[in-house]
Amino acid sequence: MSNNPFNNPNLIPGVFNYCDRWCERCPLTSRCLTFITLNDCLNKNESKDNQNRKFWEKLNELYDTTYNMMDKFIPDDEEDLFPEPDDEEKAEIMKQQEDIDNKVEENECNILSQKYSNQVMNWFEKNEKLLNEKENALKNERTDLPSKNPYLEAFDLKDAADIILYYGFFISAKVNRALHGLFDECEEEFDDMPKDSDGSAKIGLIAIDRSIAAWGEIYYRFPEQEVIEFVLLLDKLKRLLELSFPNAKNFIRPGFDE
Repeated sequence: MSNNPFNNPNLIPGVFNYCDRWCERCPLTSRCLTFITLNDCLNKNESKDNQNRKFWEKLNELYDTTYNMMDKFIPDDEEDLFPEPDDEEKAEIMKQQEDIDNKVEENECNILSQKYSNQVMNWFEKNEKLLNEKENALKNERTDLPSKNPYLEAFDLKDAADIILYYGFFISAKVNRALHGLFDECEEEFDDMPKDSDGSAKIGLIAIDRSIAAWGEIYYRFPEQEVIEFVLLLDKLKRLLELSFPNAKNFIRPGFDE
């Protein structure tokens, strides 16, 4: 039997294109080519150097496998497939990209997402000690109430913090990608096709919803105005994204929405 991961019939094609890259929390890792190929070469009993060496060896194998698989589609004269643009065309491409970058930079969704990312990091830097103290206090707390489990509550608090931190920069990255796609897409060519920008916006919206829920858990422990302001900021960003990408919620992510 071939060990080629591309031959695995259980894989979901493209499942990794619109995920949140949080493999430790993903229910579809056993059907994800990216996870299988990169995780296959890692062994917790090995040194980090050996793990890294195997990682790059595995990647080289995949490179060779991919090229062998695609070889029949590549013409003898590769210039026919990828013609080199002349200087005028290069200048035009660079100008178009610069215009798109400027539009993204000035877009309110991008501004809000960047603001949120920066403020999240600042808040956790300022409150890290307080969060750790609260978590440890819950773990050490004793209670006779059967409905109350301080130890589990400590894990709820840690999970909430992990979610907010993980998605802190993820949200702004997905908003940025979605906006670049939106301004770069040609309407005539993509009218009847799912748009990558909608897929990026959708996973961004999912990350926003999860972050709002996590902030609710934080607020339960730390009822501060600053926490409420994070939720309000995310809610505003969510509404603006939904207006900018009205079809995002209808985008079908392979594996997750099927």
